[in-house]
Amino acid sequence: MSNGIFTTLRPADQIALIETEQYDSEMINISKRQWGVAFAGSAVCAFFSAGFTSALLSSGLGSSDVAGWVQAIGATAGIGIAIWIPYRQRVEQVRDDKIRSYYHALAVVNDLISRVAYLGRVYSEGNRPLAALTATHATVSRRYESLFDRELYTHLPGPIVDKITGMSGSFNGIEAAVAAKASILDNKPHVILPPHPDWFTGTDPFQDLCQDLDNLFTALEVEANAARS
Repeated sequence: MSNGIFTTLRPADQIALIETEQYDSEMINISKRQWGVAFAGSAVCAFFSAGFTSALLSSGLGSSDVAGWVQAIGATAGIGIAIWIPYRQRVEQVRDDKIRSYYHALAVVNDLISRVAYLGRVYSEGNRPLAALTATHATVSRRYESLFDRELYTHLPGPIVDKITGMSGSFNGIEAAVAAKASILDNKPHVILPPHPDWFTGTDPFQDLCQDLDNLFTALEVEANAARS
């Protein structure tokens, strides 16, 4: 197979490590923000209560009247905080779920790039058992299908979904090519594949699919960075 995208693929181990570290760091930041919101709300209420009590006492009201005012305002503030804090936590949870979905999709797409590239080399270079081709293709199909997960779709924007669904024809074409190769070899898993370097006309479909996946990876990175900001 030609060079192109296969010589510039991101190393899977480095990507997995980088994305895991970024995700863990982001989750720590989210937790800190949640605690910060709760602490800030409590501090504001305490400060307001102390200031308001001092103002009422200096106005000449009796202690029982001041206590009634403070109790009423404190109860109102408590209701407001009880509503606001869960709301903020829900907002942060949605953001957390979105970031987790993006990192999951990034990991799947990165794995697909590596496996489709390997599948193309096996198909063209041969010199491997048929099982290497069919087993790799089965894994590629499962990985691609996992991108249609309902929870993932909840957070992915429309253009990303369009990129994913738009690759279905390419995946189906590769499936047909693998099935044809297996049929020619009578589906015997241990038969050695013959070299087949010029089996396609025009551009290499495996390389084209890798390029599409690489573009999808880049688009997902942009969305993940935007979600973190």
